[in-house]
Parts: sequence; C-alpha cells; structure tokens
Amino acid sequence: MHMSNASKFNYFIALSFIALWICNYLKPKTPVDEIVINDIHIPRKPCISAINEIFGRGVDSSKICDCLIPKFYDLIKEDTVLIKRFKSEYFFVLNGGLQDSAMVMYADCIKTNMVDSSATFYLTPQYSGMLKEKLKKAVSSRIEFNHVDAEKVSSCIVDRLNGQITIGEYFSEDYLEVPKLKKIMLDCINQSAKEK
Repeated sequence: MHMSNASKFNYFIALSFIALWICNYLKPKTPVDEIVINDIHIPRKPCISAINEIFGRGVDSSKICDCLIPKFYDLIKEDTVLIKRFKSEYFFVLNGGLQDSAMVMYADCIKTNMVDSSATFYLTPQYSGMLKEKLKKAVSSRIEFNHVDAEKVSSCIVDRLNGQITIGEYFSEDYLEVPKLKKIMLDCINQSAKEK
C-alpha cells in the first residue's frame, strides 16, 4: 500500500491529534482551588487574598480559609436565606448573636494559624471599630476604671495606636496584659480622668 504525501500528512495530523488528546486526557487535572461543602463550591482565592491583604506574613492564610469557610457554613446552615446568600457571596456580615459567634470563630481560626505574632497588620475601619468595642468592654468591666469614660478611653487608645498593632496584640485575650496596650491605656485613662 502506497500512500501519497497528502495522505501521509493527514494521517500524521490525525495521529498527532489523537496522541495529544490522549496525553491531555491522561495527564493529571489541575486541581481547582476550592472547598466543597454540601455541593456548594467555594473558591479559596478570594478568602486567601483578603486574609493576606489584612494580615500579610503574620498568618497562614490558606489554613485560615480552610478553617474559616466550613465553620462559617456550619454557623449559618440552618437558615435558607443565609445559605442562598452564601452560595453567591461566601462571606458577609451577620446580625446579632450570629455575628458575635462569627467573630469568635474568625479569631479562633487566626490564632491557631498565626505564623508571626509580632507582624503588624493594617487596622481597617472595621477592625478599628471592633478593637474600640473590645477595649471599651475591657475598661468598663474593671472596677478600678469606673471613674473614666470607657468610650473616650477606647477611642484614645485606637487613635494612639495608629494602626501599629501586631496580630498577637490584637488577638490577645486580655488587652490589659499587653505591655504596649497597657501603657497607652493607662495614659488614656489618666487623660480621661483629668477631663471628668
């Protein structure tokens, strides 16, 4: 059987196509970087990017997202409206007690995946507000500080920090035990007491 050059070329193209198709079919598929929960596909990249932007090198953002996404789902899974929103937005601010639970869960995921507790992070308006609330609760819960305005003290502290807080300091259990915060807090308390 003698083949013409055109037939040989067509035969070569056909065999090349089949070989390439087989190679592509058999090669390992690039895994999609997502978490699948109850048939909901959640991409990890937006979560990882957001964590990196806020905390930088101080945390393992990949592990935080692996911790956070399933816990967030577990928190909202009984509410069909929230699940519908989760399918498109993945993360969002919750209301009331659910938001408090979400913040505890978030802090837990960050604390367990902290790589460098001395790394500073950008204190966004949201984190600044949460820090003010946490400081206000810390000050007002102490009997020795009942003579000061907890709102003014917490605002003073956050203003004096100028966003130069480390991840370890921000996620500490008791702000009054953090040396930098304790010094600033005492200065702000003294300033507040003089203003009364």
